[in-house]
Formats: sequence, C-alpha cells, structure tokens
Amino acid sequence: MTTMRNGSGTPAVVPELGPVGRDVMLRLLQQREDEPVHALAGMLANAYGALVGGDFDTARKVLGDVMAPALDMERALTTLQRANAEAQDAAAALAEIAPAEIDADVAFSGPQLETWREALEASIAAQMELIERLKILQQLAQAAAPEPVGA
Repeated sequence: MTTMRNGSGTPAVVPELGPVGRDVMLRLLQQREDEPVHALAGMLANAYGALVGGDFDTARKVLGDVMAPALDMERALTTLQRANAEAQDAAAALAEIAPAEIDADVAFSGPQLETWREALEASIAAQMELIERLKILQQLAQAAAPEPVGA
C-alpha cells in the first residue's frame, strides 16, 4: 500500500498490485487491444490528459477501469490459493485416517469412525470453500472480460 494525497489534500491509502495483479492487469489490457503495452500507453495518456486538465475523477475512472478489477482478481486468486492448499491438506489428512479396508471391524471401532467422520467433514468443508472461491473468481473474471475468458 502506498500513501498519497488525493485531490482534497488529505492522505489516501492506495493499494498496490503484486506480481499476480500485474499479470492480471496485462491480460485485461490485452482483451482491449492485442498488444497490452499499447492499451496501457493509451490508458496512461488518457489519465494524464485528464490530470493535466484537472479532471481527477476521469483520471481515477480511466485507471480504475483496469486497476480495480485486477486488484480484485489478485485478491481472489490469493484467497483461492490458500483455499486450495487447505483443501489439499484436508484431503491428505483424510487419506491418512481412512481405513485401508472397510470391513466388520470398522463398524465396531467407534473412535476410528469418529476420527474418520471428522476428517471427512473437514475435507468436505475445505472443498466447499474452494468451490466458493472458484465461483467468486469466475464471477470477477466474467465481469472484467468483455469476451469469454480463455478464448
């Protein structure tokens, strides 16, 4: 995060894009024009022109049209990465606890059944969280992309 002065002279905290956010921004720009550098140059020229003209709202909008979705998608991707790691850990824990063979002995092993059930519930909860994070990322990608994502 960077602290800057906004048009009213009061400090404003400006979020910064990380490496993933920059990659997302370049892909969003590439959807506007085949060459993302040209799209970025045009966006910066428009923002600069608005700033020189004293139109801070237009400059903010021009930059925000790409930066805001990129920042949102970067955050969603980071959260998705964490959810994926947690789901993998929960699945690994379940695999260690699940009985190698399901037979009559399993039915009479209350502690083993309880441990197995708890691990299964944790794994399912982690998978559901991962699915929710995927849905959020899909929605953000669809909202940011005028064309189908992955085309």
